[in-house]
Amino acid sequence: MPSQLDNYVCTETLGKGSYGKVKLATDETGKRVAIKIFKMDNPEKKEKALASIRPEVEVYNKLDHPNMVRMLAFKEDAMWV
Repeated sequence: MPSQLDNYVCTETLGKGSYGKVKLATDETGKRVAIKIFKMDNPEKKEKALASIRPEVEVYNKLDHPNMVRMLAFKEDAMWV
């Protein structure tokens, strides 16, 4: 069953990891994106997850190559990232 995150409709799960999962989603224009969703319900786990995510975010923000995934957004203050 599809779920809604902001202006994205998430459909299938593409992968899972220790901190969360990656979902296939579509925005309001029909563009398909992958959303990496981290479990942020536990304050202890949230800080640990954010500490591991921040370096990854910094790297993705610097990438600019046609064969690489481009980061569209990062929401640190959300219950999902």
